[in-house]
Amino acid sequence: MKYEELQYEDPALPMIFRDDTRHTDIDMHIHWHEPVEVLLVREGTLRIQSNEKVCVTRPGQVVCVHSNHLHNYSASGGDARYYCLILPPEIFEGTDLFTQPLPLVADDPAAAGALREVARLWTERPPCYKAEIRGRLLQAFAALARLNGGETPDHGRRMTDIVRSAISFLENNYAREDLTLDMVADAVGVSRYYLCHTFKKVTGRTVSRFWQSVRCEKARSMLRRGATVAEAAEACGFRGQSFFTRVYKECFGVVPSKDKERYL
Repeated sequence: MKYEELQYEDPALPMIFRDDTRHTDIDMHIHWHEPVEVLLVREGTLRIQSNEKVCVTRPGQVVCVHSNHLHNYSASGGDARYYCLILPPEIFEGTDLFTQPLPLVADDPAAAGALREVARLWTERPPCYKAEIRGRLLQAFAALARLNGGETPDHGRRMTDIVRSAISFLENNYAREDLTLDMVADAVGVSRYYLCHTFKKVTGRTVSRFWQSVRCEKARSMLRRGATVAEAAEACGFRGQSFFTRVYKECFGVVPSKDKERYL
C-alpha cells in the first residue's frame, strides 16, 4: 500500500480508533500517513516495523509510529489484539507533542492507562467524552515524550523518502511486464545497488518481492470482483498463469482459484 488517505468520523474530534485483531495468516502491507499512529497491545505479540526499526511487543506495551514513517504489523506466535489510534496534528493544537521524539515501544503504565481510558470513553461516549479523550491523549503523549531514547520524527528521512518514492512508482506501474530494478532506481534518482540496499533495510523485503506482492493484491481485488484467474493474471502483468499461481500462493498461502471460491 502507498500513502494512506484517512477519513475522520467527527471533525470536532479528529481521530480514528480501532479495536483490531491481527491474524497470523494475514500480512499488512507497508504504508504511511501523516497522522501519528499509536497502539496499545492487549493480547498476543506483534512484530512492529517502523522505517528500518523492527521489534516484537508484548501485552501492555505502547507502540508509537511517527508521522510519515513506513510501517506494518504482523502477529507473532498467534493472533494479536490491540487498540489502534490514528491522530492528526490538529488534535494536539496548542502543544508541541506532535513533533516530540517518541519511543517505538514503551513500557509505561501511565501512558497505557490513559489509552485504555480513551478506548473506554470512545466506546461508551458519556457526556463530555470528547474533552475527556483529549485530556487522556495529552496525558499519554506527555508520558511518552518524557521517556528517554525516543526516535525523532524525521529519523531516517532520506532513506524513507527514497522507499516511499519507489513504492509509489511500483503502485503506479505494477502491471508492466518490462519493469526492471534499473527502471525503478532511475525513477527515484539513485543507483540500483543503493535502491536495493535501502529498500530491504527499511521494509525488510526486496524490491522484487514487494512488487510481486503489489501485483498479487491487485489480482486478489479483481478476483473478488468476479474476474477469472486468467483475466487477473494478464491484467496484473504476469506472463503465465502457472507463474501467477506460484507467486500468488507464496503471498497468500492459497492458490488464486481456491481464494476466488471464498468470495463466490
